Amino acid sequence: MKWRLLKRETCEGLLKEAKNKAAMQMAIDEAIAIAHSERKVINTLRFYTFNPAAITIGVHQDINKMRFAEPVKKYEFVRRATGGTSVLHKDDLTYSIIVSKNYVPPKVTEAYKKLSTGIVKGLNLLGVKAEHRLITLSPDNERNRTDVCYANKNQYDIVVNGKKISGNAMCYINNAVLQQGTIIIEDHIKELIRCFRLGEEARNRIIKEKKESITSIKTEIGDVFLEDLEEKVREGFEHEGAVFIEGNLTDYEIKKAKELYKTKYSTKQWNMHRNIKTNTLRK
Repeated sequence: MKWRLLKRETCEGLLKEAKNKAAMQMAIDEAIAIAHSERKVINTLRFYTFNPAAITIGVHQDINKMRFAEPVKKYEFVRRATGGTSVLHKDDLTYSIIVSKNYVPPKVTEAYKKLSTGIVKGLNLLGVKAEHRLITLSPDNERNRTDVCYANKNQYDIVVNGKKISGNAMCYINNAVLQQGTIIIEDHIKELIRCFRLGEEARNRIIKEKKESITSIKTEIGDVFLEDLEEKVREGFEHEGAVFIEGNLTDYEIKKAKELYKTKYSTKQWNMHRNIKTNTLRK
């Protein structure tokens, strides 16, 4: 099946225009999903990074209960269209996968598995022994969930020896599926934890759990070039039958991304309030 590949540099023009580049990254992903739902573009794999570093929060997180601390002001900030909890995007590779709804199985965990298998295979080709997390989550997992994404366990994480190296979240946009995920190149979980006003007990628990539950490419195999990681992920998807055509955003997607940036992702209404209705697949 033919897929479009959007490399990191393909969206530079839009990002230069944006005061909040993280907000524009989210606008671009949704613009692609809208274009796909209208059959204007084919299945798409997009790579990007956040420069400057940024914090994204999940669509259902209640900003009034998150108890941010002063260090959060150092970063750009945006709410995603997808679920999950807070992620600090620094020294990671972010990817988005946009496909039609009928491309994935109806069962949520199977949908995640299908779309992230190319990521797993790509990491394997890089020399990282990654696999899907194959666990049944207990009530303790839900009770111990925090606003810090990488401190939480999910069935659809990608792990190395049980330690999370990639998390992802998904939503429907019309008839398209948007899956956003990150691959941890270097771990900055302590830096993210400092952005929250946590009690000493909670902070110590998260740091302890972090040591036991999170890893990174640097920890597993040492330093890598982003280009090499992207190429192996591409090959991973090719193992799953994707035939890539390197491309650019269409004029329609560029126009839609600018519109979404202005009316949605750069607004206080979207980022600071929780009155958003969306058909997300992840809490």
